[in-house]
Amino acid sequence: MPALVGLGVGLALLAAVGWSLLRLLRIGRGGLHPVETPGLLLAAGAGAAALAMLALPWNRWVMALACATLVLAGRLRRPPAAGGPALRAGPTGPRVIVLLFAAAIAVRLLQALGDALAFPVHLSDAFLIWEYKAKAFHLADGAWPVLARGELPPASHPEYPLLLPLAGSWLYLWIGCVHDQLVMALHPLFLAGLSAAVYATVRAFAGRAGALGAALLVVLPSRIYDHVGMGFADLPLAWLVTAGTGELVRHRQGGEPARLARAALWLGLGAATKMEGIVPLVLGTLAAALPRGARLARLRPFLAAFLVPVAWTAARAALGLEEGHLGGGVSAARVGEAFARLPSLVARLAAELARPEWWLLWPLLLVAAPLARGRREAAPAWIMAVGLVGAILALLAWTPQDHRWLCDTALPRVLVPAAGPAVLAVALALLQEPSDGRP
Repeated sequence: MPALVGLGVGLALLAAVGWSLLRLLRIGRGGLHPVETPGLLLAAGAGAAALAMLALPWNRWVMALACATLVLAGRLRRPPAAGGPALRAGPTGPRVIVLLFAAAIAVRLLQALGDALAFPVHLSDAFLIWEYKAKAFHLADGAWPVLARGELPPASHPEYPLLLPLAGSWLYLWIGCVHDQLVMALHPLFLAGLSAAVYATVRAFAGRAGALGAALLVVLPSRIYDHVGMGFADLPLAWLVTAGTGELVRHRQGGEPARLARAALWLGLGAATKMEGIVPLVLGTLAAALPRGARLARLRPFLAAFLVPVAWTAARAALGLEEGHLGGGVSAARVGEAFARLPSLVARLAAELARPEWWLLWPLLLVAAPLARGRREAAPAWIMAVGLVGAILALLAWTPQDHRWLCDTALPRVLVPAAGPAVLAVALALLQEPSDGRP
């Protein structure tokens, strides 16, 4: 029980800090759907807690004082103007369908919790990479000493961003010890956050039945669901990317500036989660810049978000942590090799996208493409989904590693962050009424 109490305290502090951070940044939570709000407050709080753990001594009293100070500052901050409605009034859909879809999602999430608790932790990616670092940081009472002394084995990829390990260390601090299984039990929250982000975005344009159906499309495919047990970082990245894309989509509907700032925040946190997180940040910036008449000021939050990967790149250089996946430099021979690989990579990618483990998500995206004309609010989802798939293809072609091995091991994983935006694109193409006005 004490471990569960510590876990609850750690999560409650993250939510409180997340609320304060949004309030201090004057981007509030106005316009957020109640379903997505708890998870996104935890995400914002995790980002703030990670910064605190990099800057402050690892002591409960110090961290509690830092949290109390931030919460008080947020409380004293004048709240921003109220945002737009969290959802548009519309039909809920057939009651039986609504109940059926909601029950299916609930059962799937409960199954995810059971699988995460039962999965052997030592077989998970989280144990080898993310939580290995969390434990090392916790036992050393800090991240910088472990990184500076080079105490992490190469298999733990010390060059990877630190948001997930620091979040795990935060929870260990409040639990009072290393507790692998409790932290593994948090991975179903990432799946719940992903489905909530899809539901909240689609609900702004369509009925409840359609929004629940879209949310179901991200919890059923085994290519996504399997990440709950394995502990890959692609699932939290998919959640953050989908949340950011959803903010961009709804900004085109209502125009609230806070949505752009929150989109930059979620995508910036994605860049702090995985190396590949910089790609959706670039695509999100592009999506924010595209509408006609867009001012440069609307890109300021995204430019600020780029400080996350820039700062980590500088830290890696100072610590001597090399990134090996894209190494080798640029040469005419390497460019030629990349182009020579493309035909086989396209074939492997097409075969993967057609696999039944995706539940026809990608074929549905092709079917929905002709229907997307006139649905301008959905443009960010298309930019994100298609852009991520294209970036995956380019990165696989460019990496010096064996691309056949990567297609077998990494391709199903790296497609997961593109799945949420793809579901949004499909749902809005099929369910949203075409818009006649400018975004």
